[in-house]
Amino acid sequence: MLQPSRMPEEGSPRRHPRMPMAVLGDDEIAQLAAYLKSLEPPRSKGRLKS
Repeated sequence: MLQPSRMPEEGSPRRHPRMPMAVLGDDEIAQLAAYLKSLEPPRSKGRLKS
């Protein structure tokens, strides 16, 4: 989610266009992280009985 210090190496731009770098502010990074965390399945609080 953070901009790398140097551009990542990729395949030939003729075969696959480069994906644009997303520049996010601190609040946008926090919102994105919260959204991704909301996608995680809920954890069970009790043990399963066997």
